[in-house]
Amino acid sequence: FNTAMDIFLTHVTVVDGIDVLHKFSCIELKKGICVEKDLHQIIKYENWLVHKLAGGDSEMIQSILVAFDFQEKVLEYVRKRRLIEEKSVRLLKYTVTPEQDDIILNEIEPC
Repeated sequence: FNTAMDIFLTHVTVVDGIDVLHKFSCIELKKGICVEKDLHQIIKYENWLVHKLAGGDSEMIQSILVAFDFQEKVLEYVRKRRLIEEKSVRLLKYTVTPEQDDIILNEIEPC
């Protein structure tokens, strides 16, 4: 897509001394408010990973958006996707401590 994911992780478990790849995490970082365009971006990455690395297994992909806040349309989409597709995008809201020496992440549930 001529873009790059902010963070890409592979999750490996050792079974009987053998490394077994069992999940990928795609993480997008947004410094301000996460808008629909940002959500579409991570879903494009997720779809690409499902087809290129996960052999069509969407359960192997975990999508995570980290932002200061989330537009209501993003929350609504994530709610509907969870109900319809039984697939979610994890939403992590960050805050910076008053001393500005620490960042706190809180997962939010788009109720």
